[in-house]
Amino acid sequence: MLHHLLYAMSVVDPLCMP
Repeated sequence: MLHHLLYAMSVVDPLCMP
């Protein structure tokens, strides 16, 4: 589940990824 959330986050805010 977390992995889907992280994916959605990265799509909305790619800068969130280091």
